[in-house]
Amino acid sequence: MRQNRNQIAAALIVLLSTGLLFGCGDTQTQTADTRSMVAEQTVAADVDDDRGDLNGDGAQDVQDAQLLLQYYTENTLAGNQQSWDAMLGPEGAARADQAAAYRVLKQYLEASKNGDAKLMMKSSDMSDLLRFADSTLDMEEDLGAEQIDSYTIGEGYTDPEKLVEFQQLVDQVLADMAFVINNNDENEGSSALSMTLLLGYMVKPVTKLYVFPVTTTVDGETSSTEMAVTCDDQGEWYVNTGIGVFMYEFFEIAQKSAVNSYAKSVRHAVDASLMEMKEEGIDLSQFNGDFRFSGEDFENVTEPVTTAPAADMLKCRIALYYMEASELDEVMIRIQNGTCMAVAIRTNPENGNRIGTYPVCDSIMDDMPLEEALEQSTAIY
Repeated sequence: MRQNRNQIAAALIVLLSTGLLFGCGDTQTQTADTRSMVAEQTVAADVDDDRGDLNGDGAQDVQDAQLLLQYYTENTLAGNQQSWDAMLGPEGAARADQAAAYRVLKQYLEASKNGDAKLMMKSSDMSDLLRFADSTLDMEEDLGAEQIDSYTIGEGYTDPEKLVEFQQLVDQVLADMAFVINNNDENEGSSALSMTLLLGYMVKPVTKLYVFPVTTTVDGETSSTEMAVTCDDQGEWYVNTGIGVFMYEFFEIAQKSAVNSYAKSVRHAVDASLMEMKEEGIDLSQFNGDFRFSGEDFENVTEPVTTAPAADMLKCRIALYYMEASELDEVMIRIQNGTCMAVAIRTNPENGNRIGTYPVCDSIMDDMPLEEALEQSTAIY
């Protein structure tokens, strides 16, 4: 790698000394300034990476030196410091982006070919997770790479619609993750918070995207697919496996199912309470309507009440049939003609302020009023 760097540096010196890449009117001072800028860039980039391969051909050679010098010359003559994209211009920037995306995809597939799980993670959207967990993971024992025999990469292309699709999905996930983090007490801890913090190492903003047709061969069988390579807001390119978003969606489904199960447990407790009170000769007509309780209302209940107001009688029975009701933030119940029609519950902040219903209603949103959730659930009954 260092030999390639030295070749680039030597090529730059030759090009600078001949002045072949300078246009009319360039002064000796401008040439010296450009030489200084290029020299600084060469030193700064003298690390074990492939950023010097500006055209993506797998080598860091005189062609890359010409591109580098061209970009820095244009920047110097402009008399100001410009961003990398502005320096390259639209066509040059696109070429450099595609080359960067191609390199990281090739690194990922080479790692898969060699069974190198660690390098595959480093080249993908799990790179931040790898940096976080590298000290605790035994890459050979804890991770297994999906090994391929051979591969070919087709011409990469941009897909504006797919880019927007990626951006909208990731933005929604990041917003939901921020909500969970902001509404949880880190000192108390919760499964939702722990999972969200973990996913933060895998879900990244998407600013650019290239799609590459890829053909792989495993045990003589060939398959073709398209692989997305995306760039985050820090300018880092990585193979977008979508694992972070997939895990988040799976976790969301599991969380929603759990919250709905809480509502179902409350519903069973209400049904059992009504049946018990009916057997005791208590008039159930007094329970027609909506009842709202906080989790605290279900605390410190030791025995059922038979002569108190309807709400007190109901909450005492529920607490005895479902002791975990006190761990909820809010509960709403609708009863008609002695039958529990629907239940809507909200979990406490440590569990994400989530809404669950029974009957289960898929259109329920966690930020809607609990009354609205109860109405939607009742409509399903």
